[in-house]
Amino acid sequence: MIRRKKKKEIDTFLGPRTQIKGAITFEGGMRVEGKFEGDIISKVGEVIVGPQAVINGDLNVGSALVMGEVNGCINAETRIEIHPPGKMIGDIRAPFILIDPGVVFNGQCIVTNDDDNKSDISPDKHE
Repeated sequence: MIRRKKKKEIDTFLGPRTQIKGAITFEGGMRVEGKFEGDIISKVGEVIVGPQAVINGDLNVGSALVMGEVNGCINAETRIEIHPPGKMIGDIRAPFILIDPGVVFNGQCIVTNDDDNKSDISPDKHE
């Protein structure tokens, strides 16, 4: 019997012709296909960075799926996946991390466990 992941709903969608600066806080699912500058925050939400997306900022989310470009840090409560043609410039931190061949990744990869404080990654703490 094949078990499939439960498909999560997308509550927020930023289309490919969208350009936004600021901070977004959300619950549920969010997909970004446009350009976003700022921080994306959700304790339990899933963010999908589509192939056309460019994000300049940090993501503090429940989980992240990256197929576009992220210039900043990602801190996820459960998982981070980066798939081609994804480009990640910054540190990533989560209990489960998957980086496929063909991805550009320049940063630190930190695999945590449930006892770690997952919220202490920030641009100010890099050395």
